[in-house]
Parts: sequence; C-alpha cells; structure tokens
Amino acid sequence: MRFAAAALCLCFAGLSSCGDSAPPPAAGSAAQHPPVIVIGVDGAEWKVIRKLWQEGELPHLRALADRGVSSVLKSAYASSPVIWTTIATGHVPAIHGITGFVVPGPKGDVPVSSALRRVPAIWNLLTLVGLKVAVLGWYVTWPAEEVNGLMVTDRVARPTLQDRVYPGRSAPRSRPDSRGPPRAADRGELSPRDR
Repeated sequence: MRFAAAALCLCFAGLSSCGDSAPPPAAGSAAQHPPVIVIGVDGAEWKVIRKLWQEGELPHLRALADRGVSSVLKSAYASSPVIWTTIATGHVPAIHGITGFVVPGPKGDVPVSSALRRVPAIWNLLTLVGLKVAVLGWYVTWPAEEVNGLMVTDRVARPTLQDRVYPGRSAPRSRPDSRGPPRAADRGELSPRDR
C-alpha cells in the first residue's frame, strides 16, 4: 500500500554552524559533529505546505527546508505509530513489535506504548555512545525512556499519566481543568497586562 506524504520529514545538519566564520573545531571535539534534527509532521501534505509557502505562510518551516534536506515519506504502512516506530528503529513491524494504534488489554484495547517496542530506537543507540538527544512528541515514546538528554513523550498532555517526560523534573505542570498549557498566572508569572 502506498502511503504517500504520510509525513513530512526535514533532516538537516549543521544549523548551528551555518554562516559561522570561526575556525574548524579540533578533531574529536563535540563541535566537530554538528547536530542533526529531524522534524516530522504526521499527515502533512507537500502540496498544502508549498501552497502555504507561496502565500507567505510557515516562514520558519520554509527556512528550515531551504537550509536542509526535505523529502516525502512513502510507506507500506497506514498507521502512524507503525510508521514512526519504523523510522526510529530502522526495523519493520514484525521486528520492532508496533503493529497499530492499539493492542488488546484485559479491559479492552489500549494504546500502544514504548514498553512494547522490541528493539532500540535511534535515541537509545545515541545514548549508548554518549551523544545527547532531545526527543519531542515522537509517536510511541510513552512511558519516557532514560536517555542522555530530554524526552517529552507523545502523551505529555495527559496529566494523569506518570513518566511523560524524562528527566521527570522537566515535566510541565498541567491544569486538570484545561487541555491547554499552563497559563502564566498558574506558573506564578505575571501576564503582560499585570506587569
């Protein structure tokens, strides 16, 4: 099955060094390897994005695409958790273990979780070799895994769940009466009009 444009993936390296006139870093230094950032938008369509670009919309996304590499993702899978786990692990569902949105549980179907993944993801491998990672909102990352850096899971907005963020002290405070982010007043900050 062709799943054209199921996701937008922008991969680019070296943004921190673009336009930098500093001398090259010393061999073996952390600066020698510029960061790689993967931005994925589930369900995005290039036709829509390009039309928005022509209308002057999404300027930051356009700047990222212009400075990096962009591509259409074509997949044999029609399920977002399967696609994103395949990207993260480099393995097919029969090996990585994520085959859909839900799995049977004792009280009915439950959403898939990172605990069901049978192979390491790229962030696990990078952590093993001592590289820092930041994983933000990637499908099937809850519960958060211990990484060398930060992980904000796909279920960060579910305040009743534990382990939504690693390290745990980074978890945003949520208001139980709202689906939105905490307001400035809830964080003990003054709003612009109260300053």
